[in-house]
Amino acid sequence: MKNNKSFYDVCIVSFSSPDTDARTINFVNTLAKSGRKACLIALEGRNPHRDYNFDLITIPTDSQSRVITQWYKFTRSIRRLSGAIEAGIVVAEDLYSLPAASKMSRRWNARLIYDSREVYSALGPIHDKKTKQRVLTFIESRYVRHVNEFIISGKLDEKSLRRQFNTDKPFHVVMNLPPFKAHIESNLIRERFTIGRDKFIALYQGAILPGRGLDLSIGAINYLSNVHLCIIGDGPYLSKVKNDVKELNIGHKVHFTGEIDYSDLHRWTCSADIGLALFESLSKSYELALPNKLFEYCMALIPTIASDLPAMRQVIDEFKTGELFDMALGASELAVAIEEMLVPERLMAFRESCRGASKRFSYESQEEKILRIIDGG
Repeated sequence: MKNNKSFYDVCIVSFSSPDTDARTINFVNTLAKSGRKACLIALEGRNPHRDYNFDLITIPTDSQSRVITQWYKFTRSIRRLSGAIEAGIVVAEDLYSLPAASKMSRRWNARLIYDSREVYSALGPIHDKKTKQRVLTFIESRYVRHVNEFIISGKLDEKSLRRQFNTDKPFHVVMNLPPFKAHIESNLIRERFTIGRDKFIALYQGAILPGRGLDLSIGAINYLSNVHLCIIGDGPYLSKVKNDVKELNIGHKVHFTGEIDYSDLHRWTCSADIGLALFESLSKSYELALPNKLFEYCMALIPTIASDLPAMRQVIDEFKTGELFDMALGASELAVAIEEMLVPERLMAFRESCRGASKRFSYESQEEKILRIIDGG
């Protein structure tokens, strides 16, 4: 019966776990803090009983199943769920949640907002899998017809996506930024992996996927006697990366943490000396990348070596929070770039630039914009 339904101002749908999807959690928290009644429908994570200031509805998933199977079950579960809740606005947080969110919005006669956080028709991890790209493009084109407004991560995405979607509907830029956290003194990585204070730590955090510069980073560490690499994250490329480390016999200075809960990530990040954000130009999605890690590193006061790609170039050039690297130069030149960044005087100057930029690059700077989008302003 209708009286048994739960009513929300906004229902957010995400085909990911709240443990690791920082962009979605930041978005929902913004709504909840402002007094909007919000619910998040997401995949069940490792910590399903954590308290949030919004309603969390989790969909069980089998991590051993194929992604297509998980996706199908996720969509079916939401279809059944949509009879028990209702909202005035539905937000699809990724392409994989868009079909279910679209059906919910039509059932409830609700506004549909699509967070097109990636150029899904040209994802880096499937740049060489044309059939998968065509399937994703077809699914996206089918359901964007029902979208009322779009959210994107950077202004450079709009031109490409507006042409692809053939739409004149509104696009809103919400940058992929972390909530502000003051820098903390931390030796967590050194303590966890017994690394001496005479050694430096380079950090990679994020999904372990092809095209993220991990092969190059490992190759560079092989040249450096005084630098360790810490890799935070998980993904389908992890076994390949670990095998490369084993073949190079550098397991003593390349360390893997697996996935870290987002609430603990800042403490880990603060314990490194520099961060790596090395996207290869494999696809349009990677070419336009402006990853969250760029700003997480900044907030931790560690400078970044980033790919010389348009969106990251704009940030690095303006705020001097790191240096750009031409990926074509290879591992030996990356090793040189790391050594040069670790010169104490340069490292200190970069840290001060990060300190100045960190508050500007916080999710709080996006909150007013998010509320305007939700309010239709």
